[in-house]
Amino acid sequence: MQKKTIIILAAIVAAVIIPIIITLLALTNPPWARSMVFVNVESFITRIMLSRVDAITIPKGQGLDHVAALIQPRLSALQEGNVQVVTATDIFSGAYKSTKHNKAFVVATIEPCDVEAKPHKLQRKIIESVDNLALKEKVNAIVESTTSDLARSNAWGRRQVRELHAAGVIRLVIFDGGHHVGTLPLQPDVILAPVIKYGNTEYISHWYTRDSVPLLKLESAIRKEHIGCVIAELPRSGIPVKNPAGMELLTMQALLKIARMAKSSSSMSSSAAQTNALPPKHRGIATPRIRPVNRDALFISLEVGETPRKENVLRSAKQEIALKTRRRNDIKRIYIGITCGKSNFPHVGKSTGFTGEDIERYLNDHLPYKIVVLSEPFSTWDIYASRLR
Repeated sequence: MQKKTIIILAAIVAAVIIPIIITLLALTNPPWARSMVFVNVESFITRIMLSRVDAITIPKGQGLDHVAALIQPRLSALQEGNVQVVTATDIFSGAYKSTKHNKAFVVATIEPCDVEAKPHKLQRKIIESVDNLALKEKVNAIVESTTSDLARSNAWGRRQVRELHAAGVIRLVIFDGGHHVGTLPLQPDVILAPVIKYGNTEYISHWYTRDSVPLLKLESAIRKEHIGCVIAELPRSGIPVKNPAGMELLTMQALLKIARMAKSSSSMSSSAAQTNALPPKHRGIATPRIRPVNRDALFISLEVGETPRKENVLRSAKQEIALKTRRRNDIKRIYIGITCGKSNFPHVGKSTGFTGEDIERYLNDHLPYKIVVLSEPFSTWDIYASRLR
Protein backbone atom coordinates (compact mmCIF):
# COMPACT_ATOMS: atom_id res chain seq x y z
CA MET A 1 0.00 0.00 0.00
CA GLN A 2 2.80 2.39 0.88
CA LYS A 3 4.48 1.84 -2.49
CA LYS A 4 1.20 2.47 -4.30
CA THR A 5 0.69 5.70 -2.35
CA ILE A 6 4.17 6.92 -3.29
CA ILE A 7 3.47 6.18 -6.96
CA ILE A 8 0.17 8.10 -6.81
CA LEU A 9 1.82 11.09 -5.11
CA ALA A 10 4.62 11.10 -7.66
CA ALA A 11 2.06 11.06 -10.48
CA ILE A 12 0.24 14.03 -8.90
CA VAL A 13 3.50 15.96 -8.62
CA ALA A 14 4.39 15.19 -12.23
CA ALA A 15 0.94 15.99 -13.64
CA VAL A 16 -0.04 19.02 -11.52
CA ILE A 17 2.67 20.59 -9.41
CA ILE A 18 5.51 20.62 -11.97
CA PRO A 19 3.42 22.37 -14.69
CA ILE A 20 2.31 24.96 -12.10
CA ILE A 21 5.94 25.63 -11.11
CA ILE A 22 6.92 25.86 -14.78
CA THR A 23 4.11 28.37 -15.42
CA LEU A 24 5.05 30.53 -12.42
CA LEU A 25 8.70 30.60 -13.46
CA ALA A 26 7.76 31.52 -17.02
CA LEU A 27 5.59 34.38 -15.77
CA THR A 28 8.11 35.79 -13.28
CA ASN A 29 11.27 35.08 -15.34
CA PRO A 30 13.73 35.46 -12.43
CA PRO A 31 17.40 36.05 -13.42
CA TRP A 32 18.54 32.75 -11.91
CA ALA A 33 16.10 30.91 -14.23
CA ARG A 34 18.45 31.81 -17.09
CA SER A 35 21.45 30.12 -15.47
CA MET A 36 22.89 27.04 -17.15
CA VAL A 37 22.09 24.89 -14.10
CA PHE A 38 18.41 25.78 -14.23
CA VAL A 39 18.28 25.48 -18.02
CA ASN A 40 19.68 21.95 -17.78
CA VAL A 41 17.08 20.98 -15.14
CA GLU A 42 14.31 22.50 -17.26
CA SER A 43 15.65 20.69 -20.31
CA PHE A 44 15.55 17.37 -18.44
CA ILE A 45 11.90 17.90 -17.47
CA THR A 46 11.01 18.98 -21.00
CA ARG A 47 12.61 15.87 -22.49
CA ILE A 48 10.49 13.66 -20.25
CA MET A 49 7.32 15.53 -21.25
CA LEU A 50 7.91 15.81 -25.00
CA SER A 51 9.15 12.24 -25.34
CA ARG A 52 5.61 11.21 -24.32
CA VAL A 53 3.54 13.98 -25.92
CA ASP A 54 3.23 14.98 -29.57
CA ALA A 55 2.84 18.72 -29.03
CA ILE A 56 2.97 19.92 -32.65
CA THR A 57 0.02 20.61 -34.96
CA ILE A 58 0.56 21.65 -38.59
CA PRO A 59 -2.51 23.54 -39.89
CA LYS A 60 -3.64 22.29 -43.28
CA GLY A 61 -3.48 24.35 -46.44
CA GLN A 62 0.14 25.42 -46.12
CA GLY A 63 2.86 24.96 -48.73
CA LEU A 64 5.07 22.22 -47.30
CA ASP A 65 7.15 21.15 -50.30
CA HIS A 66 10.16 23.42 -49.83
CA VAL A 67 10.63 22.31 -46.20
CA ALA A 68 9.96 18.65 -47.06
CA ALA A 69 12.64 18.85 -49.75
CA LEU A 70 15.18 20.16 -47.25
CA ILE A 71 14.32 17.40 -44.78
CA GLN A 72 14.57 14.59 -47.32
CA PRO A 73 18.37 14.03 -47.37
CA ARG A 74 18.40 13.33 -43.61
CA LEU A 75 14.83 12.07 -43.19
CA SER A 76 15.93 8.54 -42.25
CA ALA A 77 18.04 9.90 -39.39
CA LEU A 78 15.02 11.85 -38.09
CA GLN A 79 12.74 8.83 -38.40
CA GLU A 80 15.22 6.65 -36.51
CA GLY A 81 15.61 9.27 -33.77
CA ASN A 82 19.27 9.70 -34.68
CA VAL A 83 19.30 13.36 -33.68
CA GLN A 84 22.12 15.30 -32.07
CA VAL A 85 21.49 18.64 -30.38
CA VAL A 86 24.24 21.19 -29.81
CA THR A 87 23.93 24.60 -28.18
CA ALA A 88 25.30 27.89 -29.49
CA THR A 89 27.39 28.21 -26.33
CA ASP A 90 29.08 24.85 -26.96
CA ILE A 91 29.75 25.75 -30.59
CA PHE A 92 31.14 29.19 -29.79
CA SER A 93 33.33 27.97 -26.93
CA GLY A 94 34.75 25.12 -28.99
CA ALA A 95 33.34 22.49 -26.62
CA TYR A 96 31.44 20.89 -29.52
CA LYS A 97 33.63 18.87 -31.85
CA SER A 98 31.84 17.79 -35.01
CA THR A 99 32.87 14.55 -36.67
CA LYS A 100 33.52 14.29 -40.40
CA HIS A 101 31.12 11.43 -41.08
CA ASN A 102 28.34 12.26 -38.63
CA LYS A 103 25.17 10.58 -39.91
CA ALA A 104 22.92 12.15 -37.28
CA PHE A 105 20.46 14.95 -37.96
CA VAL A 106 22.20 17.82 -36.13
CA VAL A 107 20.08 20.54 -34.52
CA ALA A 108 21.82 23.70 -33.28
CA THR A 109 19.92 25.75 -30.70
CA ILE A 110 20.35 29.46 -30.00
CA GLU A 111 18.60 29.85 -26.66
CA PRO A 112 18.00 33.00 -24.61
CA CYS A 113 20.81 32.07 -22.22
CA ASP A 114 23.26 31.87 -25.16
CA VAL A 115 22.88 35.49 -26.27
CA GLU A 116 20.74 37.56 -23.88
CA ALA A 117 22.39 40.39 -21.93
CA LYS A 118 25.52 40.15 -24.07
CA PRO A 119 27.02 43.00 -26.13
CA HIS A 120 25.77 43.14 -29.73
CA LYS A 121 29.22 42.32 -31.15
CA LEU A 122 29.44 39.21 -29.00
CA GLN A 123 25.90 38.19 -29.94
CA ARG A 124 26.90 38.38 -33.59
CA LYS A 125 30.01 36.29 -33.05
CA ILE A 126 27.98 33.60 -31.26
CA ILE A 127 25.35 33.53 -34.00
CA GLU A 128 28.02 33.51 -36.71
CA SER A 129 29.75 30.54 -35.08
CA VAL A 130 26.50 28.56 -35.42
CA ASP A 131 25.85 29.75 -38.98
CA ASN A 132 29.41 28.95 -40.08
CA LEU A 133 29.16 25.40 -38.78
CA ALA A 134 25.89 25.00 -40.68
CA LEU A 135 27.47 26.39 -43.85
CA LYS A 136 30.13 23.67 -43.52
CA GLU A 137 27.24 21.14 -43.69
CA LYS A 138 27.79 20.07 -40.06
CA VAL A 139 24.42 21.40 -38.82
CA ASN A 140 21.12 20.55 -40.53
CA ALA A 141 18.73 22.83 -38.64
CA ILE A 142 19.06 25.97 -36.53
CA VAL A 143 16.37 26.79 -33.94
CA GLU A 144 16.23 30.34 -32.63
CA SER A 145 14.34 32.38 -30.06
CA THR A 146 13.72 36.11 -29.79
CA THR A 147 17.16 37.65 -29.17
CA SER A 148 18.95 35.93 -32.04
CA ASP A 149 16.03 36.38 -34.44
CA LEU A 150 15.90 40.13 -33.74
CA ALA A 151 19.71 40.37 -33.99
CA ARG A 152 19.33 39.39 -37.65
CA SER A 153 17.04 42.35 -38.47
CA ASN A 154 19.76 44.31 -40.31
CA ALA A 155 22.00 44.02 -43.37
CA TRP A 156 24.38 41.64 -41.59
CA GLY A 157 21.53 39.40 -40.47
CA ARG A 158 19.88 39.35 -43.88
CA ARG A 159 23.18 38.33 -45.45
CA GLN A 160 23.61 35.51 -42.93
CA VAL A 161 20.12 34.19 -43.58
CA ARG A 162 20.57 34.32 -47.37
CA GLU A 163 23.67 32.16 -47.00
CA LEU A 164 21.79 29.67 -44.82
CA HIS A 165 18.97 29.53 -47.39
CA ALA A 166 21.43 28.94 -50.22
CA ALA A 167 23.12 26.14 -48.25
CA GLY A 168 19.85 24.30 -47.61
CA VAL A 169 19.97 24.79 -43.82
CA ILE A 170 16.55 24.58 -42.17
CA ARG A 171 15.87 27.59 -39.95
CA LEU A 172 13.17 27.49 -37.27
CA VAL A 173 12.10 30.39 -35.04
CA ILE A 174 10.02 30.32 -31.87
CA PHE A 175 7.60 33.08 -32.91
CA ASP A 176 5.79 34.11 -29.72
CA GLY A 177 4.42 37.57 -30.38
CA GLY A 178 4.37 40.79 -32.35
CA HIS A 179 8.02 41.53 -31.57
CA HIS A 180 8.85 38.99 -34.33
CA VAL A 181 6.76 40.70 -37.02
CA GLY A 182 9.68 42.85 -38.21
CA THR A 183 11.78 39.77 -39.04
CA LEU A 184 9.09 37.87 -40.98
CA PRO A 185 10.71 38.84 -44.33
CA LEU A 186 13.69 36.70 -43.28
CA GLN A 187 11.31 33.80 -43.95
CA PRO A 188 12.18 31.17 -41.36
CA ASP A 189 11.34 27.79 -42.85
CA VAL A 190 9.26 26.86 -39.82
CA ILE A 191 7.57 29.11 -37.27
CA LEU A 192 7.10 27.35 -33.92
CA ALA A 193 4.04 29.17 -32.60
CA PRO A 194 2.90 28.81 -28.95
CA VAL A 195 -0.90 29.13 -29.16
CA ILE A 196 -3.55 29.87 -26.53
CA LYS A 197 -7.29 30.33 -27.04
CA TYR A 198 -8.94 33.50 -25.71
CA GLY A 199 -12.64 33.87 -26.38
CA ASN A 200 -13.22 32.46 -29.84
CA THR A 201 -9.76 33.41 -31.13
CA GLU A 202 -6.45 31.55 -31.10
CA TYR A 203 -3.47 33.75 -30.29
CA ILE A 204 0.26 33.23 -30.62
CA SER A 205 1.32 34.56 -27.25
CA HIS A 206 4.31 35.26 -25.02
CA TRP A 207 4.07 34.58 -21.29
CA TYR A 208 4.53 38.22 -20.28
CA THR A 209 5.30 40.34 -23.37
CA ARG A 210 2.09 42.13 -24.34
CA ASP A 211 1.82 41.61 -28.10
CA SER A 212 -0.26 38.48 -28.77
CA VAL A 213 -0.83 37.76 -32.47
CA PRO A 214 -4.14 36.36 -33.77
CA LEU A 215 -3.18 33.16 -35.56
CA LEU A 216 -5.56 33.63 -38.49
CA LYS A 217 -4.32 37.18 -39.06
CA LEU A 218 -0.70 35.96 -39.25
CA GLU A 219 -1.66 33.15 -41.62
CA SER A 220 -3.42 35.68 -43.87
CA ALA A 221 -0.38 37.99 -43.98
CA ILE A 222 1.96 35.08 -44.78
CA ARG A 223 -0.23 33.92 -47.66
CA LYS A 224 -0.86 37.37 -49.11
CA GLU A 225 2.79 38.48 -49.06
CA HIS A 226 4.27 35.14 -50.20
CA ILE A 227 6.30 34.55 -47.04
CA GLY A 228 7.77 31.05 -47.29
CA CYS A 229 7.06 29.85 -43.74
CA VAL A 230 5.29 26.80 -42.36
CA ILE A 231 3.45 27.48 -39.11
CA ALA A 232 3.74 24.68 -36.53
CA GLU A 233 1.45 25.20 -33.54
CA LEU A 234 2.16 24.05 -30.01
CA PRO A 235 0.23 24.63 -26.77
CA ARG A 236 1.33 27.76 -24.91
CA SER A 237 0.85 26.26 -21.46
CA GLY A 238 2.66 23.56 -19.54
CA ILE A 239 5.75 22.79 -21.65
CA PRO A 240 8.95 24.86 -21.37
CA VAL A 241 10.33 25.19 -24.88
CA LYS A 242 13.33 27.57 -24.82
CA ASN A 243 15.88 24.98 -23.72
CA PRO A 244 17.95 22.40 -25.65
CA ALA A 245 15.50 19.50 -25.24
CA GLY A 246 12.45 21.62 -26.01
CA MET A 247 13.96 23.11 -29.15
CA GLU A 248 15.33 19.76 -30.31
CA LEU A 249 12.17 17.70 -29.76
CA LEU A 250 9.78 20.32 -31.13
CA THR A 251 12.01 20.54 -34.21
CA MET A 252 11.90 16.76 -34.62
CA GLN A 253 8.13 16.63 -34.19
CA ALA A 254 7.52 19.54 -36.58
CA LEU A 255 9.85 18.30 -39.34
CA LEU A 256 8.62 14.70 -39.19
CA LYS A 257 5.01 15.85 -39.33
CA ILE A 258 5.74 18.18 -42.27
CA ALA A 259 7.48 15.34 -44.14
CA ARG A 260 4.55 12.96 -43.54
CA MET A 261 1.93 15.54 -44.52
CA ALA A 262 3.80 16.56 -47.67
CA LYS A 263 4.11 12.93 -48.73
CA SER A 264 0.49 12.02 -48.01
CA SER A 265 -1.10 15.13 -49.54
CA SER A 266 0.79 14.81 -52.80
CA SER A 267 4.14 13.73 -54.05
CA MET A 268 6.58 16.61 -53.81
CA SER A 269 6.61 19.02 -56.71
CA SER A 270 9.09 18.45 -59.49
CA SER A 271 11.09 21.49 -58.36
CA ALA A 272 11.35 20.08 -54.86
CA ALA A 273 12.41 16.72 -56.22
CA GLN A 274 15.11 18.39 -58.28
CA THR A 275 16.24 20.24 -55.18
CA ASN A 276 16.70 16.92 -53.34
CA ALA A 277 19.08 15.69 -56.02
CA LEU A 278 21.40 18.65 -55.62
CA PRO A 279 24.23 18.95 -53.11
CA PRO A 280 23.15 21.14 -50.14
CA LYS A 281 25.43 24.03 -51.04
CA HIS A 282 23.74 24.37 -54.45
CA ARG A 283 20.08 23.91 -53.51
CA GLY A 284 19.05 27.47 -52.89
CA ILE A 285 21.00 28.80 -55.86
CA ALA A 286 19.99 26.29 -58.54
CA THR A 287 16.33 25.96 -57.50
CA PRO A 288 14.97 28.87 -55.45
CA ARG A 289 13.33 27.47 -52.33
CA ILE A 290 10.90 30.31 -51.78
CA ARG A 291 9.58 33.32 -53.60
CA PRO A 292 10.78 36.77 -52.54
CA VAL A 293 8.42 38.60 -50.19
CA ASN A 294 6.27 41.12 -52.07
CA ARG A 295 8.37 44.26 -52.49
CA ASP A 296 5.47 46.61 -51.84
CA ALA A 297 4.95 45.24 -48.31
CA LEU A 298 6.87 46.30 -45.20
CA PHE A 299 7.01 44.56 -41.81
CA ILE A 300 7.96 46.41 -38.63
CA SER A 301 7.86 45.87 -34.87
CA LEU A 302 7.36 48.68 -32.34
CA GLU A 303 7.94 48.83 -28.57
CA VAL A 304 5.67 51.56 -27.19
CA GLY A 305 5.50 50.97 -23.41
CA GLU A 306 2.73 49.68 -21.16
CA THR A 307 0.26 52.58 -21.43
CA PRO A 308 0.95 54.36 -24.71
CA ARG A 309 -1.22 57.06 -26.20
CA LYS A 310 -2.31 56.59 -29.78
CA GLU A 311 -0.32 59.68 -30.73
CA ASN A 312 2.85 58.10 -29.34
CA VAL A 313 2.24 54.92 -31.33
CA LEU A 314 1.76 57.02 -34.46
CA ARG A 315 5.00 58.91 -33.78
CA SER A 316 6.95 55.65 -33.27
CA ALA A 317 5.42 54.20 -36.45
CA LYS A 318 6.36 57.26 -38.50
CA GLN A 319 9.96 57.12 -37.25
CA GLU A 320 10.36 53.41 -38.02
CA ILE A 321 8.65 53.71 -41.41
CA ALA A 322 10.86 56.66 -42.37
CA LEU A 323 13.93 54.61 -41.44
CA LYS A 324 12.83 51.55 -43.41
CA THR A 325 11.51 53.38 -46.50
CA ARG A 326 14.51 55.62 -47.05
CA ARG A 327 15.11 55.89 -50.82
CA ARG A 328 12.06 53.72 -51.47
CA ASN A 329 8.69 54.78 -52.89
CA ASP A 330 7.20 51.36 -53.68
CA ILE A 331 5.68 50.54 -50.26
CA LYS A 332 1.89 50.15 -50.22
CA ARG A 333 1.15 47.93 -47.22
CA ILE A 334 2.72 47.93 -43.77
CA TYR A 335 2.30 45.15 -41.21
CA ILE A 336 3.02 46.20 -37.63
CA GLY A 337 3.60 44.23 -34.45
CA ILE A 338 3.11 46.51 -31.43
CA THR A 339 4.55 45.50 -28.05
CA CYS A 340 2.90 47.30 -25.14
CA GLY A 341 5.42 46.59 -22.40
CA LYS A 342 5.43 43.52 -20.19
CA SER A 343 2.99 42.05 -17.69
CA ASN A 344 4.07 42.31 -14.07
CA PHE A 345 2.98 39.02 -12.47
CA PRO A 346 1.00 38.69 -10.19
CA HIS A 347 -0.45 42.13 -10.97
CA VAL A 348 -2.94 42.66 -13.75
CA GLY A 349 -1.50 44.77 -16.56
CA LYS A 350 -2.84 48.27 -17.13
CA SER A 351 -5.23 48.64 -20.05
CA THR A 352 -3.88 50.45 -23.07
CA GLY A 353 -7.33 51.86 -23.78
CA PHE A 354 -7.34 50.45 -27.31
CA THR A 355 -7.40 47.13 -29.14
CA GLY A 356 -5.37 46.11 -32.14
CA GLU A 357 -8.32 47.00 -34.39
CA ASP A 358 -8.66 50.44 -32.74
CA ILE A 359 -5.02 51.38 -33.29
CA GLU A 360 -5.15 49.91 -36.82
CA ARG A 361 -8.02 52.26 -37.73
CA TYR A 362 -6.22 55.22 -36.16
CA LEU A 363 -2.98 54.54 -38.04
CA ASN A 364 -4.84 54.07 -41.32
CA ASP A 365 -6.44 57.48 -40.80
CA HIS A 366 -3.06 59.17 -40.31
CA LEU A 367 -0.64 57.32 -42.62
CA PRO A 368 -0.57 57.11 -46.45
CA TYR A 369 -0.32 53.30 -46.47
CA LYS A 370 -2.57 50.34 -45.89
CA ILE A 371 -1.79 49.47 -42.25
CA VAL A 372 -2.38 46.01 -40.77
CA VAL A 373 -1.72 45.67 -37.03
CA LEU A 374 -0.81 42.05 -36.29
CA SER A 375 -0.93 42.18 -32.49
CA GLU A 376 -3.18 42.76 -29.51
CA PRO A 377 -1.94 44.50 -26.31
CA PHE A 378 -2.02 41.54 -23.93
CA SER A 379 0.12 38.57 -22.87
CA THR A 380 -0.58 35.02 -21.77
CA TRP A 381 -0.64 36.21 -18.14
CA ASP A 382 -3.21 38.88 -19.05
CA ILE A 383 -5.37 36.13 -20.56
CA TYR A 384 -5.04 34.02 -17.40
CA ALA A 385 -5.79 37.02 -15.20
CA SER A 386 -8.94 37.86 -17.16
CA ARG A 387 -10.16 34.28 -16.69
CA LEU A 388 -9.60 34.49 -12.93
CA ARG A 389 -11.68 37.63 -12.48
